[in-house]
Amino acid sequence: MIAQFHGYMALCSEVRPGSLQWWSGHNQAIFRIDPRERFMQDVSLAELLSEHGFEGKNADMALDLLRERGLTRPGKKRIVISKTDNVVTALNEAFIRICGKDACTRRSAGDLRKQVRMEDARYCYICGGQDNRRAVDEMLSAMRCRGVKKLLVVGGSPSTRNELERLCNTSCELRFITDEDSSADKKIIPQRDWADIAVIWKSTQISHKMTTALRRSPNVITVTRRGITALADAVCEWARKGEADQHLHKGTSEQTSHGSVLVQSVSSALCHTRAARRWN
Repeated sequence: MIAQFHGYMALCSEVRPGSLQWWSGHNQAIFRIDPRERFMQDVSLAELLSEHGFEGKNADMALDLLRERGLTRPGKKRIVISKTDNVVTALNEAFIRICGKDACTRRSAGDLRKQVRMEDARYCYICGGQDNRRAVDEMLSAMRCRGVKKLLVVGGSPSTRNELERLCNTSCELRFITDEDSSADKKIIPQRDWADIAVIWKSTQISHKMTTALRRSPNVITVTRRGITALADAVCEWARKGEADQHLHKGTSEQTSHGSVLVQSVSSALCHTRAARRWN
């Protein structure tokens, strides 16, 4: 049986049972597919590209390729599921996805495909994001040694934020501020005061007003490089420096206290000596 809807024809064998509806009008009686079923047969192009690391300008470049290959056309937002394998094949044939590390860039130098820099290192063809796991583990360890747990991240792409949240899991309390959030002080300052450490990811678009409110706190650092590894390394350095300062302060205090006790002991001894001389 053939089902007709919105000018398209579809084989009923490809449609989920129960999705066909009887419709009659204009002296015709035909089957039509439930409109809800139509969205189960295709996927969002943006989501499909994001699943493979293509976001922002990279997604625009990928869409241009898919149009050239005849897999989609301008204005289309969705693509049928049967074409997704062809989409992935086209992307892999045209692009080599790499993260921002020099080692990965050097190793991919001989590849003839176009290099595409990934925000999320998980999609890197060379390292697969393993450095992210190591860097975040070191960051969490340094935060524990410093005695801090609340981390506020300002900026970052959606996929990068999701990956950071996945890697941190429940080992720290993690919050994000994005360019979609209000830049009003009454919204930013409570978040800043909540955090033990706030990180401004300067490689992403964040309003100047928002970062100005954040920088009034001493526990705010700015990361200029892209990637989770860069952020984790910066937090690590901040935590270790703070821990070293605490030990230095503690050592100085102990030395000062010891010095005070020593001075008091010497003074007491001198007093006893003078008293003994007067007595004799």
